[in-house]
Amino acid sequence: MRNYALGQGVPKEQVLVENRSRNTKENLLFSRELIETREKGQASDPGHILLVTNRYHLLRALLLARELDIPCDGRGAPTKLYFSINAFIREWVTYVVIRKKFFMAVLGTGFFLLLLRTLLSGS
Repeated sequence: MRNYALGQGVPKEQVLVENRSRNTKENLLFSRELIETREKGQASDPGHILLVTNRYHLLRALLLARELDIPCDGRGAPTKLYFSINAFIREWVTYVVIRKKFFMAVLGTGFFLLLLRTLLSGS
């Protein structure tokens, strides 16, 4: 992505490369650290953060950024259709796993309301 950005005319000094992360959350945290380190001591506006990833991964990456209080915009790179279908399914499953407490609460509430309705209509 660095080479692509440089090839598109982005000045070298504006491109930071994070290479320690093993997942999206770590990538966001380490990237924020890089940006904050670069901006220390500068009186200027730190600028805008652009999160670039695959289209299928963009929503989850932006949701994680919001959760980590990292203000940014996002752009998704095109992905071949034959790969996108599998990737969208994987992203959805991963999102559900990450938010399992929320989804368990929703399912639990729905089950409780259904049970309550069944009990009340049976009497």
